Amino acid sequence: MFRVPVRSIPRVSAVPRPLRIQSSTLAPAFLTSKRPVFQPIRTFALSADRPFFTSYKIHKAKGALDISVFRPQVVEEGGKYLTLKKAGSVCLAFAPAKGTRIYDWKEKELFQLSATELGDFLHHLKTGSADFKFFHDPNLQNESKGKITKELSIRKNVNGKGYFFNLNVSNTDENKKTSFSISVTDGELEVCSSLFSYIIPHLLSFSYATSPIITESNNTQQ
Repeated sequence: MFRVPVRSIPRVSAVPRPLRIQSSTLAPAFLTSKRPVFQPIRTFALSADRPFFTSYKIHKAKGALDISVFRPQVVEEGGKYLTLKKAGSVCLAFAPAKGTRIYDWKEKELFQLSATELGDFLHHLKTGSADFKFFHDPNLQNESKGKITKELSIRKNVNGKGYFFNLNVSNTDENKKTSFSISVTDGELEVCSSLFSYIIPHLLSFSYATSPIITESNNTQQ
């Protein structure tokens, strides 16, 4: 009887062996690095003792404009609920230049825009107004009325590109007048408009009023 020789079939492992990198110079960084490639984003807990601050800065040759937010004041009413005591505002801080990209923030002047004034600002931009103004008297409700006046004017550039943010401050007690003029490009103005649109509900605490309530007893949403 004639028999055909059977060659031995190599044994195949069901689990593939791990890839071994002989030279670290040929391996990608994510294979050779001992540290994780993607670092987790660090989170911070916000509290009244350590509030968060941020601002949008526009730096130009003649001066700087720093836009930030004054938080609304929320108080407890009768131990039953929280209510808005004072609405927040957007603060425009103007500072003169004292060198190349160096600004004297000790000589800054502030102008606060309320939620309604921000609405007026956005409306004027939407309708293409070439010039609009806001007038403030910080001492309007007391005996020093009229001694300090502030006028913020937003004026379109003559070439049709961008605007000028002009602030004029008059102090009769010190016989002093201060003025600032900051050029704002169309792109910077678009950022301002987006920030103003976003922040208006927060200045009026609507963000708190529409947030879900968590009860302390069972941690369920109401």
